[in-house]
Amino acid sequence: SPAQQRWLRPISWPSLAMAHQVFTAAGFTQAAWLDNPLFSTQLGSPGLAADVAHWRALARSQAAGRPLFWRNVCSEVESQLPKALLADGWRLLPARRVYLCDPSSSELWKRNHVRRDHKLMCSEGVDWVPHAQLTAHDIPALRACFRAVFFDKHSALNPDFTEAFFARCLLPDSPLELLALRWQGQLVGVLALYVQHGWLTTPLIGYDTAAPGALGLYRRLMARLLWEAKERGLRLHYSSGAGDFKRHRGGEPVLEYTAVHTGALRGPKRWLFERIA
Repeated sequence: SPAQQRWLRPISWPSLAMAHQVFTAAGFTQAAWLDNPLFSTQLGSPGLAADVAHWRALARSQAAGRPLFWRNVCSEVESQLPKALLADGWRLLPARRVYLCDPSSSELWKRNHVRRDHKLMCSEGVDWVPHAQLTAHDIPALRACFRAVFFDKHSALNPDFTEAFFARCLLPDSPLELLALRWQGQLVGVLALYVQHGWLTTPLIGYDTAAPGALGLYRRLMARLLWEAKERGLRLHYSSGAGDFKRHRGGEPVLEYTAVHTGALRGPKRWLFERIA
């Protein structure tokens, strides 16, 4: 909250300023990120593992002297990529715990949480608005739902998707498919579907946090995500966070890594980088 920020800032500023200087000196702030579309979860590509050395060389030619990072490395999602990165001299740093789900399991749909959420998803009173029915007029409300969760509820350090981003999502060739919730004539929820290589995830979810809790907007959105994965014959990547919620809905926890390559660094910068990483 703003009040907490005011009293935390003078306490935390000296240590954060020092950390910033160290990370800058080590090259973190100038790192080059490979295979990164700026979504919270990137699902990768099976073909990348065979060309890791090629992509590293290309990145070094375009970002000389910078450390290289590769996010969302997970053997359960792409089994060959971690092995290929290690063989090419990358280090795998534990990054976060994510939750993966197989919606084709009949046992999953017998779980009480899943059954209740699906019933809520199909209930009347809150309507689903498909991607094809969303227009430019809806963009401010969609963005407000996103920011209510990603910024106001969680962290202002999250990526801020602008109205131009949402307009891009509504174009025919968008990599994302948007679904929205409408209640009493107003859009109160948004869910983005992102499909790659047999997996479905959501890099964007949000809802009106001022709406009555009895509407269960988050449960509706997550139930739709699970149902879409089942209907499309895809595995579901629940991403990270809300661990208990996702475990009750079939999410199996696995460790995801960020790969780091420091071959382009020299001297004190490389020494400092490797001590931090």
